[in-house]
Amino acid sequence: MLPQQDLHSVSTPDALPFYKPVGNECAVFETAYRQRLPLLIKGPTGCGKTRFIAHMAARLGRSLHTVSCHDDLTAADLTGRYLLKGGETV
Repeated sequence: MLPQQDLHSVSTPDALPFYKPVGNECAVFETAYRQRLPLLIKGPTGCGKTRFIAHMAARLGRSLHTVSCHDDLTAADLTGRYLLKGGETV
């Protein structure tokens, strides 16, 4: 586990989005974060994935940007693309 001052470097415990752990997911997330390992968070709609990530981002003092994904989302939607407009590329 990270030392207390690292866990709450930006947010105070009162400012954290509420999340009640059901296992050791917070410790696993902190360990992966500390070791710079990627995680895949998977589960059905409404199970708390976004709330967990919001809680952990606040707990670790990191900013969070959410993207609502859907079946028609493409990589170009996330990275941008060039468009032709009046003889120019924008």
